[in-house]
Amino acid sequence: MQRHTENTPFFLAFIIAIVFFGLAWKYKKQLRDFGSLFAPINVFLVALTLPYYREVTTHYENIWFYAHVILSMVYAFIIAGSVVALVYILTQRDLKRKKLDSFLVSKFSSSLVFFRT
Repeated sequence: MQRHTENTPFFLAFIIAIVFFGLAWKYKKQLRDFGSLFAPINVFLVALTLPYYREVTTHYENIWFYAHVILSMVYAFIIAGSVVALVYILTQRDLKRKKLDSFLVSKFSSSLVFFRT
């Protein structure tokens, strides 16, 4: 009977993460600060599984693979920047209209405390 102990730390990290997110969902404010305690434990447990993985020695000699990866990343950054810019524009519009109860203002505005005082 062969034991598979090399995946045990990863499984424990996964279980800890599931339990933490389940409790954080239920007790939102009280448990939020404990994430700084669970994250290093999970990183350590996942790092214990690294010696069991072999080095990947796949080399791509085709330039189109690298061009595809680079252009995909550029496209992803453009999309992410566009979403951030749109949220910024909509939040600024709501702030200028003094609409402080809107979703975007309550979630994304850093100057909300200034307006409420």
